[in-house]
Amino acid sequence: MSEFKNVNLATLTPGTRVRTADGAIAEVADNPLDGTWIICRYLEHPTSPGLLDGKEHAIFATDIESVL
Repeated sequence: MSEFKNVNLATLTPGTRVRTADGAIAEVADNPLDGTWIICRYLEHPTSPGLLDGKEHAIFATDIESVL
């Protein structure tokens, strides 16, 4: 589990790219503004290349390391 990073999910708009704790890069597709999840499409994923399927995936707030 990664150490908690303080990324304000309310500021993430569609098109914003984020890096996750496992080294993946994802692009925000939707933000429900609940402060807990964002909906993304993976652009890079070093450990799960099957996630590069163009589908939307929910990413939990504490899994986000940084905004790119």
